[in-house]
Amino acid sequence: MKKDLAIVMCGTSNMMFAIGTAAINLKKTYKGSDYDLIIYHDNKIKQSDIDTINNIKKTKFIEYKFPLEKELKSKKNGVKHFTEMVFSKFECLKLLNEYKTVIYTDYDVFITGDISELEYRTISGIKGLINEKCIDNNFIEKINEYDMNGDSMIAGLIVFQDNLKDYDLLYDFCYKITEKYFNNLRFPEQVGFSLMLQEFNINPEKLNFNEYYLLPNMYPNFPNAKILHSYGFHKFWNGIKDESFNLWNVNYIEWINMGGSRYNSKNKLIYKLLLKFSWFIPVRKWRDVFRLNFM
Repeated sequence: MKKDLAIVMCGTSNMMFAIGTAAINLKKTYKGSDYDLIIYHDNKIKQSDIDTINNIKKTKFIEYKFPLEKELKSKKNGVKHFTEMVFSKFECLKLLNEYKTVIYTDYDVFITGDISELEYRTISGIKGLINEKCIDNNFIEKINEYDMNGDSMIAGLIVFQDNLKDYDLLYDFCYKITEKYFNNLRFPEQVGFSLMLQEFNINPEKLNFNEYYLLPNMYPNFPNAKILHSYGFHKFWNGIKDESFNLWNVNYIEWINMGGSRYNSKNKLIYKLLLKFSWFIPVRKWRDVFRLNFM
């Protein structure tokens, strides 16, 4: 018999401080079904961090091995800014064999209140954040096989439900597309999910960006936002110094006090130096490319 809900995150061992902080945030705010917390990881996590997260919420830790590694070993990887862990988001489709609903969320978030409404059933079996008519932004070079004016599914927050048709087939498709266009991926896992919508004619329920994907510096303008997402190069643990940082930092301090690992302050110093240098790049597009590849 399937369980009601899994909430999923993924990340490398050096991001456990952020994942642990997000786990505390979830425990404080989630008011819906009892959930299994699942973390896909690179098998380099400290045992102390595993123990600390389990003290927050009993968690399933699943080592993720990128299934295309051997096939792609001889190819030049176009994915520079991201690790192979981002592709573990595809595993959420497989989890529908065990769960009625699977919510994936990135770890660089602060949840401001109850988000259990994400569990509500949809007709299509999938809901998420959609950038309309800009799928081409996910590629380094445009492709001809699909409509480059199609919608792009943002992979920072996606809800999958087991009435999604052929989810095992969708799972296979995401990896096949990844293999096919691997050297041409700018935002890697988003290509699989976005082309999946086209290939299988899926019409997802669209979440509101100002509720579920709000940049922290916009929080004062949208005080009813449910999720602040510090995506890109401005992270809670790096450059943000405002009300949202203070909210996130309360949970981070709690994580530290429980014995969890700290953010590497050396990384923060490097980040600040790179950020300062990037402002000397005169063209915004060039700045964005620099930040994407080096920050």
